[in-house]
Amino acid sequence: YNLGLCYGQGTGVDHDHTEAVRWCRLAADQGLENAQYNLGMCYGKGTGVEQDDNEAVRWFRLAAKQGLAAAQQLLSQLGL
Repeated sequence: YNLGLCYGQGTGVDHDHTEAVRWCRLAADQGLENAQYNLGMCYGKGTGVEQDDNEAVRWFRLAAKQGLAAAQQLLSQLGL
């Protein structure tokens, strides 16, 4: 997950959103709620992946289910 953040920000590695998503997805698939939330943001904005609101909501829901307040608040703001 941290390596994904580095790629997303270009910290210590070349800035590469696609690579950032790859590392974030690995962590998200293992259940890391912050990675799930960030992956949702990537899908919501189309950063490193094709923009997909349904996929974004799916990842936000997984993060919210684990108690991540930011994901819960975002879903609430979206009326979901």
